Amino acid sequence: MSICFEEGHIDLLKEIVLLNHSIFEGMYEHEPYSLEQYQERLSTVKPIIYIAKSDNQIVGNAISFEKEGSLYLWILGVSKQFRNQGIGSKLLDLTEQFAKDNGIGSVTTKVYNVSTEMLRLLLKRGYNFVKIEEHNSNSKYNAIHLRLELR
Repeated sequence: MSICFEEGHIDLLKEIVLLNHSIFEGMYEHEPYSLEQYQERLSTVKPIIYIAKSDNQIVGNAISFEKEGSLYLWILGVSKQFRNQGIGSKLLDLTEQFAKDNGIGSVTTKVYNVSTEMLRLLLKRGYNFVKIEEHNSNSKYNAIHLRLELR
């Protein structure tokens, strides 16, 4: 089963949201974002979208946009059946390369404690802690802000 990577576009949002709903369902204390929430969040920015496909189905995606002088990685998700195959790493490669190619000096993101696989991947890639937003009642929902300085 081969995986291909390509730039995604806003017209794929419905398919991306369905995939991400299946990835993030039950992970957080709130429901995964709806299509309307994606559209609203991305309405004022120019989203950079990369997708991974297998048999013409989207199995992974990364959505980022410029924010405060950095490329902000807002969403990265890989279907559970396709994990541990380097898809998340390749999506990060594409996102980081976009930042470099466009003169953006860093990539930032926010990961919740409950996302241990993502946190591990980012730390392995050299992302550094910037700050922690503590959740009032449950530390597994603490948000960890990370940054990768690009050379």
